[in-house]
Amino acid sequence: MLISAIILSLLGAAAFVFLFARDFNIYWLILSPVIFSIYQFPAVLMFWLHKRKKNRARSVHPVQALIPREMEENRLAKHG
Repeated sequence: MLISAIILSLLGAAAFVFLFARDFNIYWLILSPVIFSIYQFPAVLMFWLHKRKKNRARSVHPVQALIPREMEENRLAKHG
């Protein structure tokens, strides 16, 4: 999923340049952040799904999520 998010992001940027760089004017300059974000939406969705799947695989208790990972590793190293 992470690879597909990267590919979709690159394709979105390429589509934006291909469609709007040829006939670029002040209106496109003003609207370009909105248009670019629309083209990046599929990549963001895939990355969000990747993070969701990765976090579910770890299944950390909500209280443990508040503890920094380094502190937890140090505690486990000291107390076994």
